[in-house]
Amino acid sequence: MNISNISTSPMHTTPAKPEKTKVPTVNTTTDNEISAQVPAGEETSEQGTESKGVLRLLAEGHFKPVADVRLRINFYEELAQQSNANTSEQVTALNTKIMNDISGLMASVPGSDSQQFTDAKNTLEQALSSQQSISPDAQTQTKKALDEFLAAVKEIFTPAPIPPAEETEPSQDTSLLSDVPLTTEAASDTGENLWLSSLQQIMDTYFQNLSKISSDSQDSMEIQPAENVSGKAYAKFLGIYNSLIDTSA
Repeated sequence: MNISNISTSPMHTTPAKPEKTKVPTVNTTTDNEISAQVPAGEETSEQGTESKGVLRLLAEGHFKPVADVRLRINFYEELAQQSNANTSEQVTALNTKIMNDISGLMASVPGSDSQQFTDAKNTLEQALSSQQSISPDAQTQTKKALDEFLAAVKEIFTPAPIPPAEETEPSQDTSLLSDVPLTTEAASDTGENLWLSSLQQIMDTYFQNLSKISSDSQDSMEIQPAENVSGKAYAKFLGIYNSLIDTSA
């Protein structure tokens, strides 16, 4: 046997890559029930297109309960990414709305064109734009930013105290006291209370809508147990899916 052409150099091997943590996968490739429910034209070899097609079909309720849960397990990461993207869009729109509402309210308040107020508003806008999720930490930071903005606004727009007037002899005639108009200080306080109350209402509405977005996001990932469906397989897959939600929370 001729061994002259056999290399004596040491063999080079590629180090094995560490395995990534994967979502539990349930084999559906041989499930005729699932295949039969996918409309013609949906099958594709492209992973991205396949995922989009499956997510759409899941949203439209094309699958029977067992197949539905099994697919949600296999495509859990894609479902979570889709839910997070939708949530981010809603939070961004909500942040834009509250800034527009604040600007509209304060436009009629004297001094709203001051640099102090502009700086306070810009600080709030930057804080909100950096929080586009509904995580507990994000909501805590958002509340902190709004509280700080409200405190800054009160400090900027609270009228300076009016010095006491010189003491004079009280008038003996008090019959016209009821017709005396509000003093400048009283009138200013009345106007301040009105727009401060409106500003607080804008913030309260914001948090109500933020809470609804959070609730809707959780609901979009949860599965209500199907009626008239029994068997160990369905219970097993439903338990696996719910454990994925609990782990992600």
